[in-house]
Amino acid sequence: MVLANFTFQKEAMYQDLLENAEQIAGNDMVQLLALGPDAPSATAYDFDEPPLEGLDELKPPESMYTILDADSSQRRCILCAADGHSFVMDGPPGTGKSQTIANMIAELMAVGKTVLFVSEKAAALDVVRDRLTSQGLQHFLFELHSHAATRKEVAAELSRTLRQRVQLTSTFSGQDERNLARDRQKLTDFASAMNEVDPNLGWSLFTVLGRLAELDRHLDASVPTHRRWADLTEEGLAEIRQHASTLGRVWDAVADEDSYLWRDLKNDQLGPADAREYGRYATRALESARLVYERVAAIDAELDLSIAADVKGIQRRLDLLEALDDRPKGVPVWFDCDHLDGLEERLQEAQEDLKTIALRVDALESAGFRRWRQVPVALRSALFQGSEHPLVPSGATASQLNSLTSTLEAMAALLSTLNEDATELADLLGLKTAPATIRRASDVSRLAMLAAEANRPEPEWLNSAVIARVSECLDVMDAVVEHANRRQEALREVFTPEVLELDLPSLIVRFRDTHKGFKRFSSAARSDRKLIKAVSVSGRCDKEVLAKLDEAASWQLAGQCPVGWWTLDRRGFTRGDQRVMVNARRFDVVRPRVQRRPVWRR
Repeated sequence: MVLANFTFQKEAMYQDLLENAEQIAGNDMVQLLALGPDAPSATAYDFDEPPLEGLDELKPPESMYTILDADSSQRRCILCAADGHSFVMDGPPGTGKSQTIANMIAELMAVGKTVLFVSEKAAALDVVRDRLTSQGLQHFLFELHSHAATRKEVAAELSRTLRQRVQLTSTFSGQDERNLARDRQKLTDFASAMNEVDPNLGWSLFTVLGRLAELDRHLDASVPTHRRWADLTEEGLAEIRQHASTLGRVWDAVADEDSYLWRDLKNDQLGPADAREYGRYATRALESARLVYERVAAIDAELDLSIAADVKGIQRRLDLLEALDDRPKGVPVWFDCDHLDGLEERLQEAQEDLKTIALRVDALESAGFRRWRQVPVALRSALFQGSEHPLVPSGATASQLNSLTSTLEAMAALLSTLNEDATELADLLGLKTAPATIRRASDVSRLAMLAAEANRPEPEWLNSAVIARVSECLDVMDAVVEHANRRQEALREVFTPEVLELDLPSLIVRFRDTHKGFKRFSSAARSDRKLIKAVSVSGRCDKEVLAKLDEAASWQLAGQCPVGWWTLDRRGFTRGDQRVMVNARRFDVVRPRVQRRPVWRR
């Protein structure tokens, strides 16, 4: 049981349904609404809906009386209603049901039909009424609800309708109709092209864009020209996907950068057998590392060491073990044994050896070799081993050796004089250390000769800080030259070298900010495009060429810096009204205050 309060109108409706239940239940429309396709009268109301793709051919929009915007699904409902079909239009909130009903009413009114629009809620009636009123059809509406449902209001509304004649004016000309048909055909062709399935790929452009929209993260793999993708087939796409999947599995090699162990592997033709072989190498390396770690642990426990177990620590342990192996033999016995009998025997052997050496020395001096102790150790080792020394041939006679001795004594005296002169020059020049080699003495002498010149170098040139800045500046200019060469190589197929003679920054600003809209057809814009055409390889001034102007400007700026004559001072190089200053391996171009230094050619 349900106990509730009913309004007078609802009570009357309930009583009407109760008294006429059998007649209402036997109505074909009621059965169809209640049972749907299972209703006995379902076939009587069945009809074929017009296809969405052929609506424009079936009923062109310019021949309809639709007063509000309608898409293809809404237009299909309007056409079905105009043909007198009975149907249920279903749709979620906000999909335009009220707007479609207003279009149905206007379409039926245009063919002379009377429309009764009912709704359970008055708000739905108001929405449709407001839409019709906004289009100037309020004179054709007759409200039968709310405050307008009184007898007085109904009579007044009927009186106004009978006395008033509505005059229609139209601003939609035949040309407008033709323009509308042309624009509609363009949109239809565009939609058909978007949904046309490529015979090779098996996808439409609409499907491709939908798949791209599903990708949250993707890399832009676009290329300058798209001709290579025009012949892409479904098999080619499958191959690209396979390569992409393979690349995704090995992407750690790219993400980890230098920490990836196999990054510098040169052989790119590795197969499963190679992988297994490298796996065996890795296993053996792991086993060797484990054994080394065990040996290191044993050495640390034996020698009571606390050194890091890295490569440097292992090398320190090896050096320590070698030092222990090279210690003098028998030394520990001197501290552990009870008597020195063995030491006395070794001392007697050493004395006998010394006597033998003394006899051989006497024999050498008796043979005329009195200065044999002054022979360098390297020469003595070479002669002892039987090899030929560059200064002393193996078959040299005594006279040749005496001549060589005299020459060496003269060279010693000359070197002594040279050392004294170089030391004196170093003191005069204020050098902190005296020259220790012939090359160093030669450098000191050249420095002294440079100081005696009439046109001496600037003091800053001998400043180590300035020299370091000059070196950094040269590195920067080398980088700029390399950058200019890369830009030239990259733009070789787009611009000719004459593009560097243009005012590229101004052209970029004008094409970006000034030559827009109708100003693109001005004489200034045509003049600028003519300049670009004159320096482009293709002889055109299209979007691709204009997109490369920024790179051409970078090429121009890089090409202006490291070429020509430069002036050196404490802050860097200066050429004309530009300066290149070294600052953390970067360069800036500024205007100098004064240019008063000699020039130095790079």
